[in-house]
Amino acid sequence: MSSHRFALGAFCLSAFLLTSPRGFGQALTNASFESGMAGWETFGEGWRTSGSASETDSDAHSGTLGIVNDVKENDKDEWRGVTQAVEAKRGMLYSASAWIRTLNAKNAECFLEFQFVDKDGKIISFQQSEPVTEDQPFTQLHIGPVEPPKLTRTLLLRGIVHVTKQADADTDFFIFDDFELSVTNKSSKSKSDGKTISRADRIRQSQRSRETGL
Repeated sequence: MSSHRFALGAFCLSAFLLTSPRGFGQALTNASFESGMAGWETFGEGWRTSGSASETDSDAHSGTLGIVNDVKENDKDEWRGVTQAVEAKRGMLYSASAWIRTLNAKNAECFLEFQFVDKDGKIISFQQSEPVTEDQPFTQLHIGPVEPPKLTRTLLLRGIVHVTKQADADTDFFIFDDFELSVTNKSSKSKSDGKTISRADRIRQSQRSRETGL
């Protein structure tokens, strides 16, 4: 993903300099956007917070608000992101997730990203989740676990929208809500049973949850 590295790296420093990292082990600020965009920084066009259009059509996975990126005809920005900085250190494993809903996703994709940054704001490395490239109901997307590389001071947790072609008259909607960040000690991490849940399975589970209320 060398093209992702170059394009996304250009936005890292501004987000890092504008955001004071949360202390080690602290929860994300305003992870569900119930206080608007407080605690988060955005770059690129199209970001807004939004709630429920109706009982069956909501931009909030929980609560009353989610954050939405609108990809519109004649937009200029290929890369858009919402980001929050947390303090990070080696020897710990970082995992994150967010609930993502997409509508009319024809001209863009979205994914989660970790950027590991040194004390001078320089990107040391990054990791990206699988991309969401088609319409889906609210479905949880995961990234990690990953250990920060040497010299890391800050972890940037980012929700990214990448416009892959010129948008048409029908707006694409990428909706993020309920970010979560977990931190575990590498030495105490239990062995994985090797079971992986695919994105298709997560979508089916989300649909079943909506139908059954469980």
